[in-house]
Amino acid sequence: MDDFFTPPPKFDPARSPPPVEPIGDKHGDQKQQKPFDQDPEKRQRLINGSLLLFFKKVFATSLFSRGSRGSKAPEEIAQAAQIIKEHLEMLKTSDQNENPHFIEELSIAYLTLSSIPPGSRFDAFLQAANAYPQGDAHSFAFYLANHAGDTWLPFPFLEILRKLHQGYILRKKNSELQRLIDLL
Repeated sequence: MDDFFTPPPKFDPARSPPPVEPIGDKHGDQKQQKPFDQDPEKRQRLINGSLLLFFKKVFATSLFSRGSRGSKAPEEIAQAAQIIKEHLEMLKTSDQNENPHFIEELSIAYLTLSSIPPGSRFDAFLQAANAYPQGDAHSFAFYLANHAGDTWLPFPFLEILRKLHQGYILRKKNSELQRLIDLL
């Protein structure tokens, strides 16, 4: 019967399995691989692949930025601003940081609003959202622009929403939430 206080059995080298040769030694020196610098075929494939990925990324980025900047209809922009305003008004009366649908709708409306060209009447709101809260790693706008919602609910963003709600409860008209609403 094995017991905790029974010492383990002695190791017998005669009974141990034979040493296993490394796989590389099995074939000997028949296949010497060339270093990367000396194999022009591998090098050329890697360079071609890298260039292809680079141009694909540049092309996709230029198409995306060209299509999204200023391509929204004025009615769509006004509707997005109205949705943001309604959602911020809802945040005045109740803490919505536990509601992923609220956050997702707010995020989608913010993405629509942030796609307008600079110099619009919503620039002050966008800058204020980008600057709040001061001293944090990421801003209110950062989380909204990165699709916070049903699939992604970062804890710091939930804290930002809670601070906006609690700040309004304490300071009403002088709160950051009221300032954001007034900028819309």
